[in-house]
Amino acid sequence: MATNVADIVREHVSDTLSQAEKLLNQAAEALSEDKAQELRAEANKKLQTANETLRQFYEDTAKRGQAVCDQVNKSVHDNPWRAIGFAVVAGVVVGLLFKK
Repeated sequence: MATNVADIVREHVSDTLSQAEKLLNQAAEALSEDKAQELRAEANKKLQTANETLRQFYEDTAKRGQAVCDQVNKSVHDNPWRAIGFAVVAGVVVGLLFKK
């Protein structure tokens, strides 16, 4: 079971793509042209759904990332000495980790 948004999207897209692949294989093996066209149309719907899900996921992720960047930028501008202090502490910790 997926625990975060990325896993949920990955599962949804993976399921959709596997269903589309099965439909395309069935279409290739179908005896009648009508049945093949029906299966191809259904596979195309599945692929469009997967594409839309990915597009929406990337748009949402970009918006959230931009919001976080804006928040960090505002915080740094509002409290520059706190940001400098944090950078110094992080640098010391990283330096101590590499020293060992």
